[in-house]
Amino acid sequence: MTEYGPTAQRATACRKSYERGYTMTSEKVIRAERFELVDGQGEVRAALTADADGPFLSLYDAAGKLIWQTP
Repeated sequence: MTEYGPTAQRATACRKSYERGYTMTSEKVIRAERFELVDGQGEVRAALTADADGPFLSLYDAAGKLIWQTP
C-alpha cells in the first residue's frame, strides 16, 4: 500500500536524512557555537558564530576566501 500526503512526505524526508547521516528531532531550539552553510560540494559559503564580543556572520566565495563579515 502506497501512502501519499504530508505524513508520507515526512517519512521520506526522515529516511533520506538518515541515509545521509543526519537525524531529525522534534527539538524547538538548536544550540551551537557555530553554524555553517555549505554548497553542493560541501564548501563553507557562510558561517554564523558567536563569542564574547558578540555574533558574527561571515560570507565566503567559492574558493573559500572571506568576502564579507559583520563588523
